[in-house]
Amino acid sequence: MSKNAAETTERARETAEAAKNEPVKTETTEKSFTQDDINRIVSQTIASERRKAETQVAQAKKEAEELAQMTAEQRAEHRIAEREAALAEREDTLTRREVRAGAVQLLMKKGLPAGLADALEYADMDSASAAIEQLEQAFRLALQQGVEERMKGMAPAATVSTAAGFESKLKKAVGLA
Repeated sequence: MSKNAAETTERARETAEAAKNEPVKTETTEKSFTQDDINRIVSQTIASERRKAETQVAQAKKEAEELAQMTAEQRAEHRIAEREAALAEREDTLTRREVRAGAVQLLMKKGLPAGLADALEYADMDSASAAIEQLEQAFRLALQQGVEERMKGMAPAATVSTAAGFESKLKKAVGLA
């Protein structure tokens, strides 16, 4: 081995050892939180949840007091009213699901993406159908405009339909003309 080769090998070995001994420095863009930051965040969350719980307890106490002052007949009427309200809410939710399912089927039948169903309001099937019609018109118009825009740049190539024109092109290609 020559002296230069030995020096080069020695430098490479020293560089490798130095790289092993140095801690790897990585750039992190993550935000680090101090203990004070964490304590503040946890305190805010606890305070928020405590306020919510206190509000719920106050409402429950108020309702219990109202129920205590009611007669048995009034309590029964109150429970019936609560059940009817819950049933009405469930029925509304179910109706919305049914109308959404019908809207998805209508969109698919018209060849439109089913994902557009999320952009509609579902009060009833008639309003959903009207909204789908408007959506279809807008979608088709936007699609047509997009196609026309892409086609603008493509001019059709000139074609030669006569035998003489074909013959002259052939001669050019072969190098006779």
